[in-house]
Amino acid sequence: MQTMTPLSAKRIFRSLSLIVLLATGVGTALTPAWGSGFALNESSAREMGKAYAGSAASPDGATAVYFNPALLTLLRKPTLNLTATLIKLNGEFTPSQAVDAIGEPLSGGNGGNAGRKLNFVPSGFFAAPLGARWAWGIGIYVPFGLSTDYNASSILRYEAIYTSLDVINVNPSLAYRLSPHFSIGLGVDLSKAYAKFTNAVDAGAVCFSQLGPLNCESLNLTPQSHDIFSQVAGSDTAFGWNIGLLWHDSGTRIGLAYRSRITHNLVGTATFNNVPAIFAESALFAPTDVSANLETPDTATLSFNQSLSHAWSIGATASYTRWDSFQEIQIFFANPNQPTATTPENFHNTWYGSVGTTWHYNTHWTFRGGLGWDQSPVPNSTRNARLPDGNRKWLSLGFSYQVNPATTLSFGYAHLFMSHHIPMNNISPSGDQVVGTWSLDANLYALEFGYQF
Repeated sequence: MQTMTPLSAKRIFRSLSLIVLLATGVGTALTPAWGSGFALNESSAREMGKAYAGSAASPDGATAVYFNPALLTLLRKPTLNLTATLIKLNGEFTPSQAVDAIGEPLSGGNGGNAGRKLNFVPSGFFAAPLGARWAWGIGIYVPFGLSTDYNASSILRYEAIYTSLDVINVNPSLAYRLSPHFSIGLGVDLSKAYAKFTNAVDAGAVCFSQLGPLNCESLNLTPQSHDIFSQVAGSDTAFGWNIGLLWHDSGTRIGLAYRSRITHNLVGTATFNNVPAIFAESALFAPTDVSANLETPDTATLSFNQSLSHAWSIGATASYTRWDSFQEIQIFFANPNQPTATTPENFHNTWYGSVGTTWHYNTHWTFRGGLGWDQSPVPNSTRNARLPDGNRKWLSLGFSYQVNPATTLSFGYAHLFMSHHIPMNNISPSGDQVVGTWSLDANLYALEFGYQF
């Protein structure tokens, strides 16, 4: 192994400083995106360009920290990879029925585009060899994220107005080459979760259920006559782990990676605005501390990558995610007068599969393409406006341009095809019922900067 010069050491220090800066800034700069369930893989433009086909067997850069840490043993030089991804979700709801707690039509429009914002997902990775057998790396990325936003006066307001979930991982990893053909890698996940939910509460419907129609009509509190604005926000830090295995020989690579579940115990506050006096007197809908559990799923990924020639390679990936731990959202209020808010989810386990190819056109240009199929964990029976998810098909394209022997720029694009008839039949805590179908699709754009020292 070559001795590191003072100049290269200085550059590596600057790279690590960029990673630390990303770690401290991503929590405030990030607007989360929306993946299958609320999972994200947007950590590499190169891998997106082939629909993540062969992702646990093919990355030769520092992004291996995320996809399979055992791949770090293939590094020959210290490497920095920075990726910025933009995701645009298009989600339109077409109602067929929308009534309040007493069966009267709900006022308001269809909510508008659920993904009206252009969502930004950054990631950064640095890795380096440590002698002939060892390698290490660190990554900062977003494995889970969700953002939906509706008009505050829509028929969906009692289910959701704004939903935001950010899960940010800091992931140091270490890899060891056990033999010329077999490597293992281990990593630790320091996971920071932020969540924010807002919605309207139908004060008239709540009054009808607690005091009866006659008493509430005398107070001018009838369904849809008075909306309370509710906001719940919380955060937590938790730990997980990941492991990867790699076998490679004569242009063939097989990688297996596993990432553990992580349980977050979110703690925060709940606030309520525009609360009627009758509720304020009873301390209902008063500002209070809150807590909730969030368990992100564990995932196992098997990938294959084969070089067909100096110019061509193909890859495939199969990934299994155990979403069945996410059965409901329960928000517990410190205020004893405020009942627990429970939303059933009943997620089921899912598969993701993809195939793709890479073409090295010449020393400067590389082109990629891939197809993928992604199951949604959301059942029809519990689909709600916070996460109107559905199965999707991936069509991905990408390219890289090697600016010089040390610097590479990569671009990845994916279009996610989803159904235009995804059903929803949901009853909110306020007792209103909204029935209809969702029309969904998404576009993803990623730009990656790679540098070898």
